[in-house]
Amino acid sequence: MNQATETSLQELLTQEQSNRLTQIALQKKGAIALLDSEIVSALKITTEQQGSLKAIQQESAKEMAKFQPMFTNPQYYQARMPDISKRWDKLQKETQEKLLDVLTVEQRSRWQEMIGEPFPRKSV
Repeated sequence: MNQATETSLQELLTQEQSNRLTQIALQKKGAIALLDSEIVSALKITTEQQGSLKAIQQESAKEMAKFQPMFTNPQYYQARMPDISKRWDKLQKETQEKLLDVLTVEQRSRWQEMIGEPFPRKSV
């Protein structure tokens, strides 16, 4: 969100609503948010941990890049959509788990507080 949008929302939302919106935004971003400077500071992520997180993210980006040709070819994608979706979801889940495994127990607990209760998603 840009600054103008955030300012407008702060004027419209209660503090509780604003906090929940922040939690949902972090959920949507996922564990990759652990690389954001605000999160690094809030969780007291060490330089060593940051290096590990970046390495995992880079490895994941390489794997995700392999999907690019599939997404740019609609016929190929439509014919294999269930398989591609399963593989994509699996890669994302594995990446999330690897990123979270870098955290200490205390950091992980604080992260859970920061993201709050899972926001229900509807399948498309």
